[in-house]
Amino acid sequence: MCTHKYVDLPRKKSPSCCPYPEMLEGLPLDSLGVCIFHSNEIAWKRTSSFVTWFAKLLRQIEHGAQETDEFYFRDFIIVGNEASLITLPKRTFKKKFDFTGAQFLDPVAWQNTRFASSMGVSFASTHFHSTLKIEDVHFRGADFTGSTFGDSIRIQHTHFKNSYAIFDRCTFNGNVIIHDTIFDGIAMFTDSVFGQSSRRDSHTSFSDINFLDVVDFSNAIFHCHVSFEEVRFHYHSEFVDTQFRPIESTIRYRTPAVNFANIQVSRDGSLTLKSSDQAKKMFQQEVGFKLKTDPEGIIYFENVNFSNIKQRDRNVLLRLSREGKVSIGSGCIKYRHQTPLKTIRTEDTNHPLIEDLTQTFTHYFVARNGINLGFEIVERSTEKISFFYFTDENITEDEFLGRLGHTERDLWSLLTMELDGRYLTTQGEDNESLVRNNEDSILTMVDGLSALLGTFFRVGIRIALGRWRQMDTQALIGAVSFGDQAQQIPFTDIHRALMERYTGQSLFRINSNQNANLLPLLSPGAPPPPLRNPEKEAPRERTKILFLGVYSSSEKSPDVVREMEKIQSNLRLSKERDYLELIPILEPTADRALQLILDEEPNIVHFSGHGHRKGIVLLDENGRSALVSNKAISSLFRLAKRHIFCVLLNSCYSKSQAEAIHRHIPYVIAMNSSISDAAAIAFSTGFYKGIGSGREVPTAFKIGVLSMQLAGIDEDDIPELLTTRQTHVFGE
Repeated sequence: MCTHKYVDLPRKKSPSCCPYPEMLEGLPLDSLGVCIFHSNEIAWKRTSSFVTWFAKLLRQIEHGAQETDEFYFRDFIIVGNEASLITLPKRTFKKKFDFTGAQFLDPVAWQNTRFASSMGVSFASTHFHSTLKIEDVHFRGADFTGSTFGDSIRIQHTHFKNSYAIFDRCTFNGNVIIHDTIFDGIAMFTDSVFGQSSRRDSHTSFSDINFLDVVDFSNAIFHCHVSFEEVRFHYHSEFVDTQFRPIESTIRYRTPAVNFANIQVSRDGSLTLKSSDQAKKMFQQEVGFKLKTDPEGIIYFENVNFSNIKQRDRNVLLRLSREGKVSIGSGCIKYRHQTPLKTIRTEDTNHPLIEDLTQTFTHYFVARNGINLGFEIVERSTEKISFFYFTDENITEDEFLGRLGHTERDLWSLLTMELDGRYLTTQGEDNESLVRNNEDSILTMVDGLSALLGTFFRVGIRIALGRWRQMDTQALIGAVSFGDQAQQIPFTDIHRALMERYTGQSLFRINSNQNANLLPLLSPGAPPPPLRNPEKEAPRERTKILFLGVYSSSEKSPDVVREMEKIQSNLRLSKERDYLELIPILEPTADRALQLILDEEPNIVHFSGHGHRKGIVLLDENGRSALVSNKAISSLFRLAKRHIFCVLLNSCYSKSQAEAIHRHIPYVIAMNSSISDAAAIAFSTGFYKGIGSGREVPTAFKIGVLSMQLAGIDEDDIPELLTTRQTHVFGE
């Protein structure tokens, strides 16, 4: 009789003490009366042939007369044979084995083993002191809850079939390699710790894995390099409050510290990466996140340091976000640098003013600093609007925040610009008077000033209707306030000035006077013109935009319809919408295009479709693709040069046509090589944002390229602008 006592067995009918001396005649007992399976006398266990007795026990269980389906190997202390290796026979076990609390002192290698019991096998609270290798093993449920792995664990060519695989609260001290494995049922790794030992070269790898059901890594902690490569998530998969700790490795890895490579999310699947604590954003080190295919399900990020994802992978995720296949939720740091979330509390009728001012600030920032700035709205409601500013430029965070503050002060200083001879002066951040006497600086200031006055005009209307309060002024100015600077802004004084001056006719007068002061910059020595009288002026003519879209081709069709719809949407919402007319024509023949240009007399002609170095592709009378030569194109625009001032060729390799057209047209925009649909659409969307806001073609061109950059599209050197003076490539 073995004196070992079981503790906390799950069923009342379970034995309270070890039953195996009765099952196996002659089973050795140690000096304390404990059987060879439970004994702590390790040397004695080896000399007493532990392996032989354990094999006898397995045969007795599988072929014996016992009616029970469940056997307890709880608290076993298992040692290997002469080679110090613990193995299981290569056969099928039809009964449930329970190794809860067991210890495997030597390396474990199980191959070609089948645990066929529907009740599964339990290794809960088991301690594997050395390596564990599981290869070509089938489980119908496996529970490793609370187990400790003192060295590496390798699971490969294994199937957790139609059931569960539970690794909750496990401690993995060495390498974890799980390869070519199928998890049919729930796979749980919650609250587990990976790479816990003092070794700094450990890693965790999941490769060629199918998670067919729920998989959960919530609250798991990775102290090591971790990769998920060729992993397919077929159902709900969660990394909630998972911690990827910084690595202090003694070896150099070729991949990022956290690497999701060639992963897939199936139609019914979801992959969630989320931190519940705003102060502990997920991903504090470089992360790779490469998708094998666009997700059929959804990938959801919340409170994640998105900026630590590799630039190329991040660009793909941002594109998928715009397409609704990836959700980048609240609290995410998407970009290299971004400001804290600004929440402006004001009624929803004032939201357009907030957006106007933020857009004015971003355009002015880009023009003044020569680096990109964007803003992103996170939430709108009837009482508030939340957004942040961001940049992906390779600058420090201190420089980014410093430039924001300097640009804020410079923007507001435009309202107090003074004329000094023929130069424009204003106060710079170094408290010295800066002389601005070049065209770009003048345009930057005029654009910023006119945009500010436009916003204040809209404020004036609200003042006249009694719909503007001091708290609204504070909310408006707060949209472009940064750091300590926000505490120094005299909201009360600004509000008083708005109430006294920016209403009705006085606003018209201020606007006219301000612009009159700027005219000497363009014509030195010329007297300022008289104030405008809108009532005596002739009505403005509309600017006509002829859009010619062709997508019938044997080649891959460009996304012409989507581009046209984006342009329509931008122009419809633009400030200049009453003075812009879009004429959208899809699939025109060469003859119809000629007729439209002659009859409609457009001012801007936009071609979207396939291009060739020898010409552009239109249609013939039978609807087939027809190449229109550069010579014919040049002749056409020579006839129409009286009314056309800009031609945009949004097609691949269109620079040769642009050069032919440019002999007659002041502004021609072309693509100097092959361009993707996404890049072409991003450019034209930004270009018409500029046109719709009243910008001239060169500035609209820059906004188009900026739109590509903000979308993370690495093709911003492809568009070129040919002007009457020189060819401009953005950034030169």
